[in-house]
Amino acid sequence: MDDEKYIFSNSDLTIWQKEIKNIKKIDLKTNLDTQDSFNKRFEVKKLTQNKYNFNLTQNSKKINVIKFGDQSNLNRKLRSNIAKGIIIVDAELDLHGCSTNNAYNKLINFLNDSISQGYRKLLIITGKGVNSPNKVSIIKKNFFDWIQTWEMQANLLYIDYAHKKHGGDGAFYGFLKKQSYENIVD
Repeated sequence: MDDEKYIFSNSDLTIWQKEIKNIKKIDLKTNLDTQDSFNKRFEVKKLTQNKYNFNLTQNSKKINVIKFGDQSNLNRKLRSNIAKGIIIVDAELDLHGCSTNNAYNKLINFLNDSISQGYRKLLIITGKGVNSPNKVSIIKKNFFDWIQTWEMQANLLYIDYAHKKHGGDGAFYGFLKKQSYENIVD
């Protein structure tokens, strides 16, 4: 139906012409300037009224907010490998069957151990929640909040859903920044 050409009757055309009669042409240059200033104001408001409770304050000088799925810090080859699902994972954590508290503790310990071991490409399996009563994985639902509260989150380079080969919506890739010897926690 999208490919079909529509043939309008005379009455349809007159109605259409009445509707568009008062439309004014927008000057793109001034519109872009206005839109840009609007976007800047909107982004600030969006960060301070977040739904993830990042504990943002107006006085914070440097805020490290992890953007879910942001590949801007990754090189082209790694982005391509993520899209194809050909990531060689350094360490994997499976949280199936864990209670919420147990899963949180395992996740934080896993991330800290991964930093100390020098692992960079992580796979964290939370499950999709298919067998849960409301079809929602509580661990998956809380995962992003847990990552934001991790005290070492500045070491996290990338976080996103895994490729379907590695679990899709029921798993996450986490890439850690390369650690220098001084930064490794024993």
